[in-house]
Amino acid sequence: MAEERREVRKTGNFIGMTMIVLLALMTFVFSFILVALTFVGFANMNDVESGFYGMKYETFMLIYSLIYIIDMAVAAPLIALITNRRINPFARFSSPDNSDKKRVGFLSAALAVGAGMGVTIIANLVVGYMAAFFEQIGLKTPETPDFVQSTPTGLILGVFVLTVLPALLEEMLFRGYVLRMLMQFGEGKAIVISSILFGFMHGNVVQIPFAFLLGLAMGFLTVRTRSIWPAVALHFFTNFLSVILQYFTMDLSDPRIASLIILGVYLVVGLIGMTCFIILCATGNPIVARKNKPQIQAYNPQAPLCNPQVQTYNPQYYPTYPTNGYAPTPYPYPYQQPYQQPSMATPPRTKLTERERLSELLTSPSLIVSGVLFVLILLMNTFLS
Repeated sequence: MAEERREVRKTGNFIGMTMIVLLALMTFVFSFILVALTFVGFANMNDVESGFYGMKYETFMLIYSLIYIIDMAVAAPLIALITNRRINPFARFSSPDNSDKKRVGFLSAALAVGAGMGVTIIANLVVGYMAAFFEQIGLKTPETPDFVQSTPTGLILGVFVLTVLPALLEEMLFRGYVLRMLMQFGEGKAIVISSILFGFMHGNVVQIPFAFLLGLAMGFLTVRTRSIWPAVALHFFTNFLSVILQYFTMDLSDPRIASLIILGVYLVVGLIGMTCFIILCATGNPIVARKNKPQIQAYNPQAPLCNPQVQTYNPQYYPTYPTNGYAPTPYPYPYQQPYQQPSMATPPRTKLTERERLSELLTSPSLIVSGVLFVLILLMNTFLS
């Protein structure tokens, strides 16, 4: 069991170190590049009100996309390289018993993504009510720059920076690396833990619930389809919907009209998601079908040992014909073996229980440190912004 404990701790420390490096990159890379650009006169780090630090919108978005790629694409591969782990985040997931070899079809995956968009609408409604509640008690969410401009260039850059890059890089990290490594602890635990980390990565009280709910949907899709690409598609369409709605409503003079448009789009997308889910359930699609655990049949002394119409007595196995009235199976009866008194001593355990494995994972030092850092950043963004 000591070796098993070490392997579990290694997994926890790998995930924890990945999160620590991710937080460090998100905290310092942007500041370092901004200071360097200010030093050479290309930017102005004191110009916070504009949101673009004295740079043109197009220039800022390109630099921001480069920083974002560094933040998300470096952490996990770097830790994998240091710990000598070979992980392909885009490879197909293997089932625990290697029995799930059939790939999910495109239509099933598309319906699952559509159903996931329904979860996105529910998450948006939950976040809307939470934001209103936080505002009433005096907690304001941190303001972010307006990354979407009312120009074709602004739309293209907004889609690329806010939709394409997050869908690809965040799913690579949290589903391709984190969820994949947590699968050994069970599918449900892997989905929940990776979703919690995914939520805390966003760093504010409004986005965390939304990201957590969305992470549950994307983790479920990944586990059931054995691929991260449906989760990438769901992530893409979720962010794309947000960018498109912002683009087409930002210049409306009446905010009530914008709210009605957004509500109408949410209603349509929610109905589409519900329809997709109903189709998946009605057709018994394996993506939503409940997995049946194999049941072990209890011994029934009244049941016949075999079918007399199929099996015949074989004297090679039984020197004496049984007296139960049925012909035996071509396997020896248990009572024909020499009887051995069972030992009353409890055999020593050679494996950890599921609870012990989960406890070892969650108490990994690096994972604890990363959790503390996530909470500190959340508190700073909530009360000091």
